[in-house]
Amino acid sequence: MKKIYKYSLLLAFLAPLFLACEKIELQTADTSIAVVESYLVPNAPVGVKITKQLLFQSEDTVAQNLSGLSVRITDANKTYDLIESSPGYYENSTLKPQAGEDYILSFTYKDKELSAQTAIPTKPLGFSSSAASIVVSGVYGGGMGIPPEPVTLTWENADNQYHMVVVENIESNPSLIYTDIDAPVRSFRNTPTVAVSQELNMRNFSYYGKHRLILFKLNAEYAALYEQLGSSSLDIVAPPTNINNGLGIFTGINADTLYLSVNAY
Repeated sequence: MKKIYKYSLLLAFLAPLFLACEKIELQTADTSIAVVESYLVPNAPVGVKITKQLLFQSEDTVAQNLSGLSVRITDANKTYDLIESSPGYYENSTLKPQAGEDYILSFTYKDKELSAQTAIPTKPLGFSSSAASIVVSGVYGGGMGIPPEPVTLTWENADNQYHMVVVENIESNPSLIYTDIDAPVRSFRNTPTVAVSQELNMRNFSYYGKHRLILFKLNAEYAALYEQLGSSSLDIVAPPTNINNGLGIFTGINADTLYLSVNAY
């Protein structure tokens, strides 16, 4: 169950990122281009989403899922056929990616051979937190005196790989810290970084209760795609991709998890 959760959480955070870069200028667009989304998680089911390129200036708001493709993923020993579980979604429950291993995705669309290669990063090393809890007041400057020390998250990164911290409230019915605002999303993340620490202060949090702190180790292809966020629409003409003869991302991730309680002052 824990591995399935990590797979679902990853898709929830990464899919919106990819969609932000998915549209292409009409003048340079090739309507026969396929767009791939796939994030391989160690020991989790493999899934690949394939859609048709969405034109930036068109009236379409949802990309067309591409059905009927013969999609394969190959590791060092075997080629696995993926089954189309729903339109445009291809899966294989037998293949369980492993850290440190390479994987190749391949399929044909409109007489073009599309392929991509990635590896599963090793698990993040030395992930730790300076505290197991933080005290927060529901009023800015609400008589707390000196604000609590930030919680510092640290990890090892001798090989300068990209990492990203995701913080999520996991209470079934969490209480808002600041009741004068609309209920915000229950999670937040940092920008992919090659640094070895991140601070969380009281103003990072919107809810009381238990929070899950997930440190993702990422490949460079994901970091390049993330950097597209916040760019002007001119940059959408040539979005980052690691798909040969296509667009999108085929990448591996790995993660470690800690927990933090946010308590009322």
